[in-house]
Amino acid sequence: MGIHRSALKRQAREDMRLPSPSFWLVTLVYLLMTTWLSTLLDLAVPSQGDLSTFGGLFSLFLTILLTLYNTVVAFGYTLWALWTARRLNPGLGALMEGFSVAGRVIWMEVLILLRVVGWALVFSFLLLFISLLFAPLPIVEMLVLLAAAAAIWIFLLRYSLASYLLADR
Repeated sequence: MGIHRSALKRQAREDMRLPSPSFWLVTLVYLLMTTWLSTLLDLAVPSQGDLSTFGGLFSLFLTILLTLYNTVVAFGYTLWALWTARRLNPGLGALMEGFSVAGRVIWMEVLILLRVVGWALVFSFLLLFISLLFAPLPIVEMLVLLAAAAAIWIFLLRYSLASYLLADR
C-alpha cells in the first residue's frame, strides 16, 4: 500500500469544498476576531511603558485579557478544523465553542508554558556550563546558541498536539 500524492491532493481539494461555511470564510472571521480586535485596541488604548501609572496598568490588563481571548478563540478554530476533518460540518459558531472550556484551555497553555520554560532553563544551564568550559572558542558559543534554539523548538513540538487532545477530551 503506497501513498499516491495525486490522490491525496484530490481528496484534500474535495474536503476543502465540503464545509458549508467555506474554510476561507471561517479563517477570515477568525482573523477578524483576533487580529482586528487587537489592532482596534492598540489604536484605542496606546500602550504605555510605565507600569506605575494607571494607563500603564490598564494597558497591561488589556494585553493579558486579549492574550487569553486570543488563546480561547484559537482553540475554537482548532475545534472547527478538527470537526471539519471529521466531516461533522461545524458552522461559524464553532469558533466560540472554546469559551465553553476556557478554563481548561488557559490551564493547558499555562502548563505548556511552564514545562517549556522549565526544560529550556535546565538545558540553558547545561549549555552555559559547556560554553564556560570552552570559552576561548567562538564557534562553541555559536553552537551553544544554535543548540539552545533547537532545544526550545523541540520542547515546543512536544506539546504541539495538546489542543487537539483537549478537543477530543
